[in-house]
This record gives sequence, C-alpha cells and structure tokens, in this order.
Amino acid sequence: MRTTTPQQSAALAESETALPEDAAEQFCGYAVMGVPFSSGHCLAFRRFPASSVGPGYHAVWLRTPDGQWSIHADAPPEVSCARYFGTALHETRQSTVSAEWTSPWELAVSVPGVVRWELGMKATWTTAAATAVARHMPRRCGDGTACCPPWAG
Repeated sequence: MRTTTPQQSAALAESETALPEDAAEQFCGYAVMGVPFSSGHCLAFRRFPASSVGPGYHAVWLRTPDGQWSIHADAPPEVSCARYFGTALHETRQSTVSAEWTSPWELAVSVPGVVRWELGMKATWTTAAATAVARHMPRRCGDGTACCPPWAG
C-alpha cells in the first residue's frame, strides 16, 4: 500500500491549481474540516491556492465556547469563506494567516494575536480506506468536470 503524507498531498494541491471552465464557483486546495477541543473551542483551516471568485487564500475558522464563529482570512471577506456565512458570523477579519509544514505529518497554522495551532496527523485505517476508494474514482465526471482530486489517483 502506498502512503502519501499530508504534506505531499498539500504540495500537490498547491501545484495543481487549474480550475475547470465552469460558471459555478470553484476552489482548489485542502482543508482541516474542523477540530473540536475540550475547552469548547473549534478550529478549522482552509487553504485554497486557486479560486474562481478571487485570489487564492488561507482561512482559519474559530468557534468560541459560547458558539460564536469568526473567520480570519488573508483575502477580503467577499472573496473568501466568509462570503457564504454572512450574519451567521460574529466576526470576519482580513488577517495574516500562515501555514507551515514542520514535518511531513505536522502543520502549524497561525493568525497573529489570535491563535497558533499545531496539528499532528497520522495514517489510520479510516483514512487509508477513504484514500483507496478515492483512487478508484474517475478523474472526470461524464460532463468533463473534475470528480476526484489529483492526489487520489
């Protein structure tokens, strides 16, 4: 079985940024969907090096224990994740957001003055099974649009 590290998958997402020609909004990249903490906080991270609605960007989503969401992105709210949430957000800020791979399995994400998040990842049977399924999906759907990310094939 071939093991691809998260850092390798992210590097491929950074390099393969061609978006399908389509009127729909398109994004190319990778994400940490959301991680809840025992404190009641929840963090999520998005890295889209290509977007059909504006420049590529990084975004950190933060939910406080009292349920208030904020999105910090290094692109304006009208062309980043915040455009989809409107009044559901307590706060939207254009901020410096950085992501640094400190090892093939570790990512440090930070928004200065707000959060520094160090993620350690590992391969599990669940991620191996999902990747195995993804490798057997077609690269293109019947209408010619991308169905499967390039790292899966």
